[in-house]
Amino acid sequence: MNTCSPDKSRTASTILSYFSEHPGAQDTIEGIAKWWREEQKNELPATFLKEVLSDLVTQGLVEAHREANGMVLYRAHRRQK
Repeated sequence: MNTCSPDKSRTASTILSYFSEHPGAQDTIEGIAKWWREEQKNELPATFLKEVLSDLVTQGLVEAHREANGMVLYRAHRRQK
C-alpha cells in the first residue's frame, strides 16, 4: 500500500486529461476510484477524490450532475456554444 499522501494537483491534472481525451465520459466518485485503481495501479481514497473533484467543480472545469436517483456523476464542463 502506498503510504505517501496523494498529490491533488497531479490527480486533478490526470482527471482533466482523461475527460479531455474522452469528452463523453462521466462517472461517480466510486467509478473514478475504480478506474484510478485499474489504470494508475494505486488506490486513492474516495474522500480525497471528492475534494479534488469539488475543487475542479468550483473552478468550473468539471460539472457535478445529480441524476433523478440521487447519484452524482462528474464530467467535463460542457461550455455553452
